[in-house]
Amino acid sequence: DFRHYFYQIRLPPGTRDAFRIKTQSKCFRLQVLPMGWSWSPFIGQGITIALLAEAIERAGFSIVTEKDDKVPGKLEFRGKNKNKCRGFVIALSDNVMIATSETEDRSMITKNLKKVLEECNIEVKRDDPIESGITSSTDGLSFLGLEFRKTEESGLKWRHNEEKKARW
Repeated sequence: DFRHYFYQIRLPPGTRDAFRIKTQSKCFRLQVLPMGWSWSPFIGQGITIALLAEAIERAGFSIVTEKDDKVPGKLEFRGKNKNKCRGFVIALSDNVMIATSETEDRSMITKNLKKVLEECNIEVKRDDPIESGITSSTDGLSFLGLEFRKTEESGLKWRHNEEKKARW
C-alpha cells in the first residue's frame, strides 16, 4: 500500500495551471495529482502498472498481457522460457498483490519493486507492502475485499468478497 499515493505524483509544470484553487485573497496551484479529480485513479493505476512491469522485468521474468483479460491491472509473469505461467501481479490503484506459489519468485519481485519505488521516491505505508492485508489458501486469496481464484479455463477470476459486500 503506497503512502498518500496521489500526493506523491508530481504534476508536470505545464499542467499545474489547470489545477488552481482560488480563495478570497490568494490563488494556489496544485503541484501534485489531486485526489478528487476524476482522472487521478486512472493515472495512478497506470503508473502503478508501469512500476510493477519494471520490477517484474528486473527480476528476470517476462510479462504476458491478454487483451480480453477481465481482471483490471493484472500482469501475468513467466520464466525465461516464456511458456509456463509463474504467477500474477495485480495493481489496484496504490495497492499491490503478488500471487505465486513460488516464494523465491515473490521475494525477487518484492525486492525489485522496493528498489523501483525507492528510485521513484514513492513511500509505502509498511515495510512490506506486498504481505499486509492478504489472506491466502490453496485455491486463491482475498485482498481488499476482493477474492481471486485461479481457474483452468481462464486463468484468474475475481469477485467481491460476499461478507464484505453484505457489510457494505
